[in-house]
Amino acid sequence: MDRLTAVADQVLKSFSDETNTRKSLEGRRALTPFLLEELRKLPSFSGRANECVLTSEEEVEKHSYDHSHHLPARPEVVVYPESTETVSEVMKFCYTNKIPVTPCGARTGLEGGCIPIAGGVALNLSRMNRVLQVFHDELQVHVQAGIRKNAFNDLLSKEKLLFQVDPASNPSLGGMAATGSSGTLCCKYGTMKENVVSLVVVMPDGAIVDTRRRTRKSSTGYDLTNLMMGQEGTLAVVCELIVKVIPVPKGECSALLVFRDLDPCSRLVVLMRQQQLNLSRCELLGKQTVETLLKFEERKREKEKKRATGRQKKEGAKKQHFSLPSPAKPTLLIQVHAASPQAAEAEINQAVNLARQEGVEEVKVATEPHLQEALWDLRRAAYFACLSNRQHMIERKAKDVRMLNTDVCVPLPAFPELIGATERDFAEVAQKGGPFFVCNIFGHAADGNFHCIVLFDHGNSEEVRSLEALERRMWARCLAAGGTVSGEHGVGLGKVGALTAEHGEAKLRVMRQLKGAVDERGIMNPGKVLPSLKTSGDK
Repeated sequence: MDRLTAVADQVLKSFSDETNTRKSLEGRRALTPFLLEELRKLPSFSGRANECVLTSEEEVEKHSYDHSHHLPARPEVVVYPESTETVSEVMKFCYTNKIPVTPCGARTGLEGGCIPIAGGVALNLSRMNRVLQVFHDELQVHVQAGIRKNAFNDLLSKEKLLFQVDPASNPSLGGMAATGSSGTLCCKYGTMKENVVSLVVVMPDGAIVDTRRRTRKSSTGYDLTNLMMGQEGTLAVVCELIVKVIPVPKGECSALLVFRDLDPCSRLVVLMRQQQLNLSRCELLGKQTVETLLKFEERKREKEKKRATGRQKKEGAKKQHFSLPSPAKPTLLIQVHAASPQAAEAEINQAVNLARQEGVEEVKVATEPHLQEALWDLRRAAYFACLSNRQHMIERKAKDVRMLNTDVCVPLPAFPELIGATERDFAEVAQKGGPFFVCNIFGHAADGNFHCIVLFDHGNSEEVRSLEALERRMWARCLAAGGTVSGEHGVGLGKVGALTAEHGEAKLRVMRQLKGAVDERGIMNPGKVLPSLKTSGDK
């Protein structure tokens, strides 16, 4: 047994089971008919309660789940505020009456963070979607939390600006702040935490707090902005943000690099960082993910051929696709942002020379914008390709197909070892007669952050138990290597059981003290992020 596996075996024993915590919260009902009517009468909803305070079956059901595989839970009412002041009024009401509140927006989360397991109010900020002010000289923009990333960038494009945090989904900016989200541009521009200047949040008792002035530096008082980043609605409701933006890059160049296995691929990432290459993106597609994408792209082209008219077929024949290696092999996609196209291409050529030193088997460089778009379309398609790759589920007659989409982050030297060990774990389960899972791995190679996507049959208890054990084994190996159980998805419901193992009791005690001081009535997104005292072993 190797050292990492031995340490991981010990880490596994420290994970907690939070099943009973969820059970203890579910089924509670805080909103009596009288309180629901009082909520409707709040001045902010005067004459508009039927539009903003909803209890229809459609709305309640829609807010019982997110994009994760976790079981749904229904809120008692869905509230749509349109201003920070309305959020404040709703929170004062909920605080006074001890009503649980689950903030949400686009509901694209992958760890169950906005599933309202304690019932109460689902507070949906999606109508708070305005750009409030653009500070051109400072490259900062003041927005409401409900605006979604793609819509925000569409508006910025008119000013030749770009918001540089780009998760593959299309979340709200408030949700991105609440989870500390990132994306493919994180190796150059950082995560949401590095790109938020200040927040306006509403506290559990309704107080409105502006966390920081928008100056470039401040060394006064506690850093409330970073405290509110990644808190997943357990401390306050994020209502407004001032975020950093950048001018649209003048020079871009991209490349696709194919390797025989993960080790030289990982060594190249380290080399490129050591050489201080100006990488904006550095994305890994694992072998299985490449295979899944090849099938997906083939199906897509076949559908396009069938639907196309004669003219469209001619245009389609001219359209250039970036082909992935066949047979599938680990593939690295990289991009450089620079002051000019020439400077970007020069840096990509440096990266290619380093790749040749590491035995790269295939190189494709894209300088033209449409070719770069085609290359990065492959990376954007990874999630949807994994979701649509269902033949193996059909063959075993799966009745309730769901998708586990989890992420971990490790120090760069451990990156290939962790991926290889995870792939072997999944293969060994099938070899020993257990369920066969297609394990797709891809992610942000320059940050040591990878995603693991697996389809499974939620109606098959053996599959569920086996997949839970495999996921926990991956967490354990990650922690044994000095990593974290989430680089960008957050904790939500899904990873609460790993928090004690990652942070230790002393740190969790500080977190609980903060939670207790800020949310003394325990109404903010109950059951998320922090493990219960009983299961984590606190005294």
